[in-house]
Amino acid sequence: MTASRPYMRMLGPGLLLAATSIGGSHLVLASTAGARFGYELLWLVLVSHLFKYHAFEFGPRYAAATGHSLLHAYRQLPGPKNWLLWVGATDMVVQSVGVTAAVAGLTGAILHSSTGVLSLPAWTLIALVAVIALLVTGRYGLLMRVSGLMIVVLTLGTAVAFFQRPPSLADLSHLVRPSIPAGSILLVSALLGWMPTGVGVSLWHSLWVVEDPRYRRTADPSANLAVFKSSLFDMRLGYAISVVVGIMFLSLGAVALKPAGLVPEGTETAQTLSRLYTEMLGSYMAPVFFVVSFFAMFSTTYTVMDGMPRTLTAAVQHIRDEDNPDHATKGRLYWVFLVGMTVLSLVVVKLVPDPPRLITLLAAVTFVLSPLYFAANTYAVTRLVDDAAMRPSRGHVAFAILGIVALTITVGLVVYTEIIRGGN
Repeated sequence: MTASRPYMRMLGPGLLLAATSIGGSHLVLASTAGARFGYELLWLVLVSHLFKYHAFEFGPRYAAATGHSLLHAYRQLPGPKNWLLWVGATDMVVQSVGVTAAVAGLTGAILHSSTGVLSLPAWTLIALVAVIALLVTGRYGLLMRVSGLMIVVLTLGTAVAFFQRPPSLADLSHLVRPSIPAGSILLVSALLGWMPTGVGVSLWHSLWVVEDPRYRRTADPSANLAVFKSSLFDMRLGYAISVVVGIMFLSLGAVALKPAGLVPEGTETAQTLSRLYTEMLGSYMAPVFFVVSFFAMFSTTYTVMDGMPRTLTAAVQHIRDEDNPDHATKGRLYWVFLVGMTVLSLVVVKLVPDPPRLITLLAAVTFVLSPLYFAANTYAVTRLVDDAAMRPSRGHVAFAILGIVALTITVGLVVYTEIIRGGN
């Protein structure tokens, strides 16, 4: 691998990050924010990406600089041995059921709306079984290529719809004019939690970089520096796509859904979301929306159902101090955890057949641990990276600390408002 290799051929984990982001947070949360509050929460799309940028950048930075995942760094944190690995493993076990139910449920909702047959739980079951079949056979390469193409099509289609009725300068002023309308605090915390996605996904990202042969370290310092720069370029491109698409989805929600009084909810979620395209471009775009949004959510479901057990397995192997834990195989723990979270997620979808509600609640819960992961990631790249050229600058560290402080204060306000005061 040489420095002259074109950057565009290095795209990989950054695309996975974008694919994970454009699922629940953009398709559901951003459009719901626009549908309920117009452009008033547009600033959150920008602020959440800015404040959480380094939380995500530090994952591939640490992996490319050391050849290890962030789990390796978490073993070296001050305090009781492996304490954050235990917290992270517990967090994954608790969240896995709800997250799987949310993303698989939305995939099922798209299939239910586009076909008009079977129930949402039935389609969710079919989607889950299809993902497990792909995991068993290992045939993810084709799915990723198709899903990558669909994400490009979804982004382009969203851009075309967006420019049919772009926001005015007054509307865009909400990017830098914060406001929290009445009744929006849960959605605000959800957007901060899952926009672009949960900070815990930075662990997955670091594992993706370690496992991707294109980013493997060698004995050549110049080649390692080229790999390092490519991994950051890959991450930043995916992150930039996430920002732009988030702004477009919220804007389309404000323009296409709010005037009609429509909010994505229940089994008709996908049908409502399709209005983002059909209101701007015509009813003929509905099938296009269903196809590309299905592949976007199906790839997100696959990423979640593989990422959760894979990261948990790696975390357990780190706790046990086993050899080569970052390259955890699909052993017994992986499959037991996968089957368990799949079965329980079906129960959740049956009891709560409302993917947007699940996504909103889960995103808000995810937000609570964001500052902790962020702080650990910052410690990893500032204290545990030997090469000074690969450590973040003082300016980057200062902005990261600002992000940690801002997220911590916001978490405190959300906990006080929603839990202590009971949302009053």
